[in-house]
Amino acid sequence: MNATNSINNVLLAVPYQLNIWFGSFLWIAGNLGCIGNMIVYCSRSSRKRAYSIYLLSATVANLHYFNFVLLTRIIQNGFQFPLVNRFIIICKLRQFSSIWGNLVSFSLFSFAIIDRILSTQRSNKYRQWSNRVSLAYIMIILIPLFWLLLLGHRIVLYRINNGTCGPLEGFYAVYDNYFQVIFSSLGP
Repeated sequence: MNATNSINNVLLAVPYQLNIWFGSFLWIAGNLGCIGNMIVYCSRSSRKRAYSIYLLSATVANLHYFNFVLLTRIIQNGFQFPLVNRFIIICKLRQFSSIWGNLVSFSLFSFAIIDRILSTQRSNKYRQWSNRVSLAYIMIILIPLFWLLLLGHRIVLYRINNGTCGPLEGFYAVYDNYFQVIFSSLGP
């Protein structure tokens, strides 16, 4: 009987420990990877290439994702501190950032891929569209703004109801579920 209770206690503690240890590993590895990418893409030679500007901006979006979304998950699910369910601003920003960070990073990464594909084309008509640094600087401003405008409703329409962070009840809750499924499937 006592062995069964101790096994049950261990099995109940496993998800929390996984959130702490594996989440912390992902957080550290992700931050180190982002710092490494920033060192590479901030060099003088890289700043003259459009794809590296896109990748540097995607790295900044990933850094935001690791240090806000993942960190709040580790605190909430690993250490059992109801951060998201207690503070309304963290509730709203986390729900927004969880999709926004992925979509911004994915979009910028996609633009870097498109730039590289265009640079390898035989046709001069397509190749002339590659490595447009001025266009890259415009796009790294427009892409986050586009996703902010499209996802900004989450900052306004999320609340803490009965100790749980979620969308307003009614039509918006249904809309937000479909919205999240569609836009989460567009990104990684």
